[in-house]
Amino acid sequence: MESTYKPTGKSNFQFSISVSLTALIALFLTVYLNPNTLQFSNSEEPEGLEETFRTFPGILIGKGVNVRAEPAVDSKVHNKIYQETIVDVRERSEDKAQITIKGIQYSDYWYKVEFIYTQSGKEFLGKGWVYGPFIKEIKNPNVA
Repeated sequence: MESTYKPTGKSNFQFSISVSLTALIALFLTVYLNPNTLQFSNSEEPEGLEETFRTFPGILIGKGVNVRAEPAVDSKVHNKIYQETIVDVRERSEDKAQITIKGIQYSDYWYKVEFIYTQSGKEFLGKGWVYGPFIKEIKNPNVA
């Protein structure tokens, strides 16, 4: 009985790479897409994946918005800023606050803002806390 070798067109090197790549893809799919491999606590979000805050430019969308000393409705009002005032949002409160405004219930953060205002012909830097529904992020601040 005579046996003959017929090449398949693939070298051993090509075969090894194909098998290795296939094994890596299978491992990825097993680990990352299998819901049984993910361990969550009792909360809905995995620990450590909370939304992180970043500063952003914003514009006021409320008419005559109170700027407060602290992130609370009963905090002293430092200033009042008006619709379309540009603000620099610097911080966010740790927790959301539930506030009813004109009969509508909101659940949002308080944001610490800085802004320029004019008084008696002089410009001043204002700072304080504004409730979230009154601020809209400016997505492209460099576009006029």
